[in-house]
Amino acid sequence: MNCKIGDMAIVVFGGLGPQTPGIVGCVVEIIRQVEPCEYFTSVCGNQMRRKSSIPAWLVRSSRPLPWLVSRGPNSGEIFYFTERPIADQNLRPVSGLPVIDEVTEKLKEPA
Repeated sequence: MNCKIGDMAIVVFGGLGPQTPGIVGCVVEIIRQVEPCEYFTSVCGNQMRRKSSIPAWLVRSSRPLPWLVSRGPNSGEIFYFTERPIADQNLRPVSGLPVIDEVTEKLKEPA
């Protein structure tokens, strides 16, 4: 697994590429692992069910994240979620390593 609970992560792949605009590059918080058939509710009240068995995390974002409907009567529509599942393989943790070395010398101008 790339991430763990409590990590901040960046979305590096949207799963459906250009058909899911605005998700790549988003910074999200890892909440918990999700189950393959778990349901999620969009900001407008639409319910979506995760159908993949690929390991995924429930993530939280400060802005709604798109989720493209790929099957059923709403196929092709995009719903927005502030919490939604994203596959672990599509996330990279943001390091957050503390800075322990400070540069106090001034750099010299190049000759």
